[in-house]
Amino acid sequence: MQVAAQFASTAIISPPVDPNDENAQRTKNILAFLPLMIGYFALQVPSGLSLYYFSNTVLTSGQQIWLRKLGGKLPFAICCSCVLTTVSLLHCYVILATAVLHKL
Repeated sequence: MQVAAQFASTAIISPPVDPNDENAQRTKNILAFLPLMIGYFALQVPSGLSLYYFSNTVLTSGQQIWLRKLGGKLPFAICCSCVLTTVSLLHCYVILATAVLHKL
């Protein structure tokens, strides 16, 4: 699930690449390989960190879709962006606290 979410996030967040740019192919290759590398790392770290990274990827992608749909025209879009970032940070703290409690 992590790799699929990362592939979707990469497709959503990355800007269009200019085909005339000489570095475009290299950038395309890196963006194609990166989700696989992140998926491998997710298998090597504790599950709480993998869960946090997955949820952060989904929240960030949702935030990007929402902001692009609105076009950044509404003044409260920045506030909503801050709220989503705060929710993501709180989620991280909950996962870290859970990991610490399980070690006790």
